[in-house]
Amino acid sequence: MIIMADYINDRDAAWGFGNAVLYRMCLHDAPTHRDKDEIAGKLWLIGRSYAASPERGAGEASDEQDPDFFRFLAESPRWAEIDAALEDLSGACAFSTATLAPVLQIHAMLVKLIRERTEMRLPANKLPRAHTSFASKYLHFHRPDHFPIFDSYVNDAITREYPRFRHVSALGVDARYSRFCSLILRFRGEHADVGTLRSLDRKLYEKQRAYKAAQQRSKPLAT
Repeated sequence: MIIMADYINDRDAAWGFGNAVLYRMCLHDAPTHRDKDEIAGKLWLIGRSYAASPERGAGEASDEQDPDFFRFLAESPRWAEIDAALEDLSGACAFSTATLAPVLQIHAMLVKLIRERTEMRLPANKLPRAHTSFASKYLHFHRPDHFPIFDSYVNDAITREYPRFRHVSALGVDARYSRFCSLILRFRGEHADVGTLRSLDRKLYEKQRAYKAAQQRSKPLAT
């Protein structure tokens, strides 16, 4: 069972003061998505802090659009749907096979919101970037006991743990995040020492860092 930590006041659980600030912002100061300035601020801070900003490759604003892409995202009417879905999730147990479906659905809702707004700025022949990573990070700070953080570093680590893993995603969800979450569930089930999703993220991060260091050491010296 995932244990909910005091991410706001426990810097070690949050993995540092900076993360604790982001948790306070999303869990305490501005937990909903009714105020456009708050939404824009959260998108900006989390996206920039985690090098996964949705404004990258988002195109140019037309004369009728807000030139600030974060405020442009904040104007979407879909935030009300995301708030309602997050509220429903709050009453459920922490991340598990029982909550996997709504977790993936909410993640897909945010990915779709960003894609739709980005498409309004891009030329017709250019496809928007995927935002698997950003959506997972943004939602994690709002529900840290439900949304695992996806990034390529941790995904490489957990994929290497289960090289023969086969996964079929449900329709309408992000396939990469669906597979990643299924791997997280399997890994957590085999590691009873892992308490929170944040501590699990740290464990996998350290595994990948050790793997990269070992790879570097094994390289032949240049002559």
